[in-house]
Amino acid sequence: LQISPLLTWGRGGVLGDGTTVSRRSPGTIAGAGTNWCQVSASCFHTAAIKTDGTLWSWGFNASGQLGDGTLVNKCSPGTIVGGATTWCQVDTGGYHTAAIKTDGTLWTWGCNVIGQLGDGTTVSRSSPGTTWGSYTNWCKIVSSNTNTFAIKTDGTLWTWGCNDCGSLGDGTETNRCSPGTIAGGGTTWCKLSSRFHSAAIKTDGTLWTWGHNCFGALGDGTTVSRCSPGTIFGGGTTWL
Repeated sequence: LQISPLLTWGRGGVLGDGTTVSRRSPGTIAGAGTNWCQVSASCFHTAAIKTDGTLWSWGFNASGQLGDGTLVNKCSPGTIVGGATTWCQVDTGGYHTAAIKTDGTLWTWGCNVIGQLGDGTTVSRSSPGTTWGSYTNWCKIVSSNTNTFAIKTDGTLWTWGCNDCGSLGDGTETNRCSPGTIAGGGTTWCKLSSRFHSAAIKTDGTLWTWGHNCFGALGDGTTVSRCSPGTIFGGGTTWL
């Protein structure tokens, strides 16, 4: 997939156009370029990968979420510390970032006060570092506001960070700073999305949810939060 070019709009300072001016219509980022292939935007920063495998970031950087070794905001794209041309997937959380390389390693940086970097500490960092365990079989990553989720090539689903209302799906409400599998385990997870609650699909087409549910976000017919995965109301095996 090639994006030609990369367009942004919305709040100023995170658009990567070299200014801090908000805009309501799409415009190109500073430096333009027609070889962008993947992008992720949070409320405060953006990260994107080019077809040459380089990873670029811009926006607010108070927690080091840009991964450039500083805490300085920047309004135009710049590469992260260490460079590298083997990045294949990136996802931005509220104040942290996670990315996977083609060798299957998972790297995180930014705010870590609740353990969302998964490195076994609660120390924030402004440059990329591998998660606890340094595994090489990660294939999918999702960064929410205060936690992180990832799927391995063996189909297992791992979570870490903030666990309010059971958002990690491990059967507890205890925060954790290193990756752990969700309650019930399983080796058939294939798709995932998360913010204040989580939803994931298995290879059998079933849809599972967990976490914050006061607005009925879990789709189980209740407004009761839950700390382990459960199927939605009506079930079904045709979710995509």
